Amino acid sequence: AVEKKSYKKGRNKIKIREIDRNMGELGRGRDVGICYLWQQHMCPHKHKCKFLHEGEGGCVEKKNADKKGKCFLFLKGKCKLGSSCSFAHLQKNESQSNTVSVHEEKDSELKHIRKLCINWKKKGTCRKGDSCKYEHDEQLRQKALQKKEKKRKAIEVEKKLKSDELKEKEKQPGFRVRIFGFPYETTEKDLENFFSSCGKINRIEMPLWEDSGRSKGFATVVFNKENAFKNALDLNGKHIGDRWVKIEQGDIMRGWDKKRKRPEGCCSVFIGNLNFDVTEQVIFETFKQCGKIEKIRFGSKANPGSASGFGHVTFQEEDSATKAVKLDGSLVMNRPIRIDYGETSKRDLKKARKKKMVKLNTS
Repeated sequence: AVEKKSYKKGRNKIKIREIDRNMGELGRGRDVGICYLWQQHMCPHKHKCKFLHEGEGGCVEKKNADKKGKCFLFLKGKCKLGSSCSFAHLQKNESQSNTVSVHEEKDSELKHIRKLCINWKKKGTCRKGDSCKYEHDEQLRQKALQKKEKKRKAIEVEKKLKSDELKEKEKQPGFRVRIFGFPYETTEKDLENFFSSCGKINRIEMPLWEDSGRSKGFATVVFNKENAFKNALDLNGKHIGDRWVKIEQGDIMRGWDKKRKRPEGCCSVFIGNLNFDVTEQVIFETFKQCGKIEKIRFGSKANPGSASGFGHVTFQEEDSATKAVKLDGSLVMNRPIRIDYGETSKRDLKKARKKKMVKLNTS
């Protein structure tokens, strides 16, 4: 005989008990074959139950209220299952009243559970209007509109302050010098150290490249006193890093910090920030992809025997100059070069106008 034991493995529990072989036809449920649900007065199977119904107990009749949904076959008069059908047998009037009551209950529940509309709460507006399934509270709307108004006023105040600061800077008296030709890696601190021997600096206006955050190679320095201004002009031709700089009286030249449009008949480009060891062959290899090159020339040297660091490239066609300007910022001998349209000569302007006339006549 097997002993009564219980084994537990993980979440599962296994029970072992003796089997009564003398049960025969009495059933296969409990030891005596009596229906457990019958003893609890809950057996729904009645005479179809596989276990014995003896002693105290009872069955439960299935009611329409406990059944899920309604029987459509019964409404058509075709259901043959009768009371054993798992769906409720309701008349048409009863089914309609039941569905209405269910919808009313759901609507009443939604009213209590209804959540707040996020757009209404944060923005004070909702494009869905009355059709929105979320709640629109007027107090929340007023709060949201007040917040929006505060933000708008704060932005306007900031803009006014910035514009006032710029106007004050423009009105401030000062002695200005423009400096250009220094390396792109130069910072405002480097310029402060360069002009430290001149005198007190009021401010430095140095435009930067948007992508890299480096300087564009030129800036305006404002001094408070005339002596400091004159001392700064004396530094013209001195070196910052490995490049000599040019210092003049006045502001940064207009248009230096903005891209110019191509002038009429322009076939040449200006190239700056060149390596001192650059040669014509290197420049030719850089710009040959743009079109046929007519001439390459470098700028006049500040000191005899030293490189200038800038130059001009002249092409045969205007479109070639446009392609060349797109190479602005390209690395040539490990230095990012600055490229812009050059000045149009009278000869180039005449050539361009002649070409236009020829095209108009042929067309």
